[in-house]
Amino acid sequence: MPNHLTIEDILRLIAWPLLGASVGAVVTFFYNRRLAGVKVAIDLHSEFHSESFLKTRIAADNILTKLKDGSNQIRLSRIYSQCCPTQWESVSRIIHFFERLAVMRAEGLVHRNTCDHLLGHYVNYFHKTYFAYLVEEPEWNPIVTTLKTLADVTTPHNNGMLRMLRYIVRAVRIVRREWQASKEITT
Repeated sequence: MPNHLTIEDILRLIAWPLLGASVGAVVTFFYNRRLAGVKVAIDLHSEFHSESFLKTRIAADNILTKLKDGSNQIRLSRIYSQCCPTQWESVSRIIHFFERLAVMRAEGLVHRNTCDHLLGHYVNYFHKTYFAYLVEEPEWNPIVTTLKTLADVTTPHNNGMLRMLRYIVRAVRIVRREWQASKEITT
């Protein structure tokens, strides 16, 4: 029996460790990517709930509510022209936060489920209350489009809540049926 290695033996000795290292690298990459996305979602949530941003949200809410037209339309050009710089800064911070959130979601830089769970209801609130009423204007169109489409991608959070409520209702019905069945057996 010869004691020398064939080319097939050498390839096997090289291929299996390379395959293992490659699989390990891919798993590590996706795991770290997910962790980074979760961290970004948590950082965005922390920023959104910071004291300074809370003051900004309250100020922007007051400004946007006051400047809605009678037809419930919001024109960013009108807000920009009728607000003092500090008021516009509040509105602008809100707009840019949600714009940044939309870009991060589109680019896969934030973990979608975590983001939807932590910020989805806030996105939906701002969308239903303000962004849905934004009027498209030539110079503001990209921002308006981004803000209007953001709520469309965060609705799974609400669907998850509805799904959970359906499970609860279903569980209550099952318990009620079993209770009624046990009641009929005893009578």
